[in-house]
Amino acid sequence: MNKHNIPEPIKGYRYTNEEILQYFRDLETSPKADGDKPYHRGVLTGAFDPWHFCHGRAIQQAAQMCDQLIVAVSDDHVIDGYKGKHYMPLEQRLEAISYIKGVTLAIPQYDLYNKVELLQSLGADVLFSCEEYQRSFYEDKGSMTAKERAGVERWEQFEEEVGAVGIDVVYLPRHEEMSSTKMKELLIKQNNLQEPQGIMLYSEGECCGEASVCL
Repeated sequence: MNKHNIPEPIKGYRYTNEEILQYFRDLETSPKADGDKPYHRGVLTGAFDPWHFCHGRAIQQAAQMCDQLIVAVSDDHVIDGYKGKHYMPLEQRLEAISYIKGVTLAIPQYDLYNKVELLQSLGADVLFSCEEYQRSFYEDKGSMTAKERAGVERWEQFEEEVGAVGIDVVYLPRHEEMSSTKMKELLIKQNNLQEPQGIMLYSEGECCGEASVCL
């Protein structure tokens, strides 16, 4: 408690896996009725690095579609492995997301690729992503960059894998006003920084070798 007797925020993302499962076992939800949300428990994954207001908008849209929303935030090592460098530490990103209305839990994501295990362990029935990972998002398929193709192929594989165990994938609209890519590019330009040399992986495991500053 500080000198003004203002309580510290409750950081609800500091849970063990067992505590997370126990939380949901104890959580009472009313029976579904006609016209209720289409999903019970959803998971939205992402880096959220740096965090910005369009992330909050996407989270709100996901929360409107499910009774409970878990946001799985890529940890620093995951981001460093495929983007080259993280900007905001995991603790800060988890804290920012945990404050958003509609978020049931914010948890770390330690494995970028094993979506099925994550979703099944949390009892989720829907996985949320961004429409930029759909092939139909691109009008000219031939002009897609290697990074864009990698993302689409990766999510096509995720959709097939989670669909096989009865979990839906819902793609949320991409908001053009701001992105982590734009924020990073501004930081790099204004501070004369070197662009991080991350490697984006194809779903089949090939590397495009393209430097990436991306969400």
